[in-house]
Amino acid sequence: PDEHLTGEQIRTPRGSFSLTSMSVEQMKEAGYGLHHQSDDGKYLIMGNGTRAFAIAAEQPEKANPLKHIEDTIEQNDNNFDGIINNTPQTPTVDALEQKAKAGEVISLVDLAEAIKADKERGKGKTTEKPSIRAQLKVDKERAGKKKPKKQKSQDLERS
Repeated sequence: PDEHLTGEQIRTPRGSFSLTSMSVEQMKEAGYGLHHQSDDGKYLIMGNGTRAFAIAAEQPEKANPLKHIEDTIEQNDNNFDGIINNTPQTPTVDALEQKAKAGEVISLVDLAEAIKADKERGKGKTTEKPSIRAQLKVDKERAGKKKPKKQKSQDLERS
């Protein structure tokens, strides 16, 4: 502790103690135990039976006034940051397709969420296929249009 003295003196009702920059763990490793705490709670006095030093007490983290609101409204609960409703952006289908083309592995769950998000944003690709009957009808119409052309060309060849 002597090597880490800050030069400050801490006064408590039990005496005056030199402040050291060591942590509680470091003081315990050096053979010091908790003797008492300053009245204001800012310092711990640690001693080894013959000497005692003051160290800064770890202050409890201040409570965030938005914690309750964030806990009830926050959709992305994995990182408490004081920003309400900061959900992660779902990647777009195009971004996931680029990853897949680059050889990266993508999650099918992520792809499904991206498709859903794109549809909600109005960017969804229309993947609806026409019914088989509609496809047959279109093919029949195309085939029907081609036959008369052949008929005319055959008639011209005969004449």
